[in-house]
Amino acid sequence: MAAATQNIAKTRTTLLLSAFVSVVPLGFAIVSAQGAESANIIQPDALTWAPAQGFPSGAQIAELYGDPSKNGPFALRLKFPAGYEPATHSHSTDGL
Repeated sequence: MAAATQNIAKTRTTLLLSAFVSVVPLGFAIVSAQGAESANIIQPDALTWAPAQGFPSGAQIAELYGDPSKNGPFALRLKFPAGYEPATHSHSTDGL
């Protein structure tokens, strides 16, 4: 009888774990879909461009959102002169 009880307990545990593993990805998909609905497309001519310090003459920078001088997420867009190839580099923050 004890073996039957253990088998039932194992079966329940397996079913619960399977259900959890099946449902969790759906939650991520819903969150991703909600984020995608709120995405904005900004054309380059609608941005406020400024000279990009530390880059070759003619390079420009625009802030899409956030403030790079503060903690928190931010995004920038850069325009470079024709033929410019950025050197291999790394970033000192965890930003994307």
